[in-house]
Amino acid sequence: TIDSFGMMWTDDAEIRGIASLSARLMDGLEGPSAVHFAATFTAQILLAMWKGAQPLLSQRAALGISRIAETHAVLGSLPPPPLEDADNEQSETAVFDRIALSYGPPSKDCRELVSALPRGVLGCVIKAQAVFRGFLLRSRYFRRMRAVAAYCKAARWPQLLAPLEGYDEPEESLDAKKDKRRLKKKPKKVDATKLKEEIQDYQPAVSKYLGGESTKGSAVGATQTAWRGGGTAAGSTADMNPERRPWPLPTADHRACSDLFALYMYNMYRRRELTQMWCTLCGAYERGMDNYAELLNKNPALKPMLESIAAQLKRGSVVGYDKAFIAKQRKDTEGPAGAGRNPGADMFASNRTKPAQGKQDTSTMRPLGLAPLPKDAGQGEGQQDMTGEYLANYLKEMDGDDSQFKDISASVLPLSTGTSPARKPPHEYIIQQEVAARQASPRQAAGMPSDPAEAAKKIKPDVPFCMKKVKPMWLPIKAHRFAAYRAKVLHLLPQRVLQQYVDFEKQGQYAACVKLLESATPGSLNVLSPSTLVSNKPLLVETVFQLIVGYSGLCLKNNQGNVAVKLITQVLDSMSLALRDLHPGHRTVLEAYLYDTALSIAYYMPNDISLSERAESFFQQASERYLRLEHTNRYCKCCLRAAAVLHQQGHLSEAEYYTQQALNKLADAPVSSLLVVCYHNLAVHTLVQQRLADSVAHVRAYVALLRQLPKLGNAWMQQVDNTQWLILKSQEMWPQFQQMQGIRDSQAVTKFGH
Repeated sequence: TIDSFGMMWTDDAEIRGIASLSARLMDGLEGPSAVHFAATFTAQILLAMWKGAQPLLSQRAALGISRIAETHAVLGSLPPPPLEDADNEQSETAVFDRIALSYGPPSKDCRELVSALPRGVLGCVIKAQAVFRGFLLRSRYFRRMRAVAAYCKAARWPQLLAPLEGYDEPEESLDAKKDKRRLKKKPKKVDATKLKEEIQDYQPAVSKYLGGESTKGSAVGATQTAWRGGGTAAGSTADMNPERRPWPLPTADHRACSDLFALYMYNMYRRRELTQMWCTLCGAYERGMDNYAELLNKNPALKPMLESIAAQLKRGSVVGYDKAFIAKQRKDTEGPAGAGRNPGADMFASNRTKPAQGKQDTSTMRPLGLAPLPKDAGQGEGQQDMTGEYLANYLKEMDGDDSQFKDISASVLPLSTGTSPARKPPHEYIIQQEVAARQASPRQAAGMPSDPAEAAKKIKPDVPFCMKKVKPMWLPIKAHRFAAYRAKVLHLLPQRVLQQYVDFEKQGQYAACVKLLESATPGSLNVLSPSTLVSNKPLLVETVFQLIVGYSGLCLKNNQGNVAVKLITQVLDSMSLALRDLHPGHRTVLEAYLYDTALSIAYYMPNDISLSERAESFFQQASERYLRLEHTNRYCKCCLRAAAVLHQQGHLSEAEYYTQQALNKLADAPVSSLLVVCYHNLAVHTLVQQRLADSVAHVRAYVALLRQLPKLGNAWMQQVDNTQWLILKSQEMWPQFQQMQGIRDSQAVTKFGH
């Protein structure tokens, strides 16, 4: 084998180098493991050979498959391989076969397309093609064309038709031609006496196409006619034969039409290319967004990072990107000239709309949608500067996130992501939930069969059952940046207190965690004890309040409702003194948020009598502040939460009233999921009050709104479907229910809750 590699010869230097390298490698295989090395090496050589030959084999296979037709499949045979003969004429010819094919008869599709063209377009196409082909002929084959034309002229070939009479002139002898040339060279003597007369009587022959008159009867016209046609008979014969008439010369109008058609075709080509480019970009964006959404679903830890980036970009659009991405703790390096300038004075001033110096004070400017800050913010001297510094410090601490000071979006229900559980038929879902609830109850489980199918047959949905099952939709309140606030608070604790704080968190002793904040590095941050609270640290105080709101949510999640009630009660009792250093606008926002949180805890803890009695006062405090801030959507959500709490307590008319207040606020608002929730809850409130007609009308309203919105999450749509089925089921059985209760439509009053 080695000798065969060494003795081979080929003109390819690369193959020779590979063969010599293989021979040297095989010579170097020695020792007891040489057989194994040789087997491995041989396998690698075969693999390399296969990788080199595989594209060639794949190309040949694809070529052979493409030549297989349906007839071969029917006959069960393969087409013979084509003979690859070297065709020099075809290989060295520049698509002359296509040019020759273009002179053949047109295809059926071509004839249909030409017949559909409007008048005048076909002529423009022919002229454009003729001009283009003439240009190619002159630019590429001009020399050869001249030689062929000279030969054809000398041979008088070809002639399509027989020459007409008078067109063939008799051949002259060589001596006669010489005599004619000699006569032409002799100068003609001019008679001076007759020259003036000829000049005076001379009539020039002007073509009628250049503004002259027709000269058919003149001598010049007769001469031209005789010269062209060889006599009157020849000229008339030429005019009578339409096949011998020449094509009209292209004029400026023809050229303009051909140019216009060429421009039109080019623009259509560009339009197609741009459309394809746009489709490609849209598809790429959609695939990118889908992949990114899938990444966020698989790794929820990326969401805080995404929120941080969005907040920085938002802050950069407000204050400038050079200020948004610099270090927060950078020391001020400005000279004495900038010492008197307030860095937060024009924090929210846009460079494009910056007024002239001296015309407007920028120290009171605020971002769009931010809560209005009064002019007396701050105490003592420099109160105008305090406003700008406060806003600047807040944005620095929040990484540009000012969402608390702006109204929320009306899209309160999440959209469908495709990963949530599928929706079930409403009647099946409701019966399954009822069976599970009865089997979980020891009192009701005694008479229930163990088989779920048999247990479902015993449940008969009637009107009281439907009234019991309908529930208003609850919109939970979310903790604002809980992870960021918690990390910030942990960073402020000393190392000896930090571990103890984390241990209390794991045990669910959140009140003890707040107590440990008295040992924070800046000072006491125990907001539940305002007398020892650190002063002039408003942003840290807000951080602790937001942390307590997050802890309240964790308590409710871990079935520690009593701890959540205790925390929120202590927060509300100490809030007035603990928020004394906050800006009035900032204080209003935070108070509304805390009262709204207390209202939410009252919903989750209906058995707490003291908190339930204060629920309406929580709503009044929060809604009054939302209206003052002009946060319409937050106010509507607060109304819906209060209505849900009142519905839970049995105050149905008050619940309907507050829901109607939210709907009135959204009268001029566009279609949104918040409107869907309003109509859904109104349908629930009116059904429980036995106002079936109003309930059905509200169902039709929110179903019509859902058709105008994108697909919402399956969990929310399941509740909407269940409510619709329960109300329509009640409508179906309503006459029987009235007969059993012994009431009339006009006397229908609520017996459930009042």
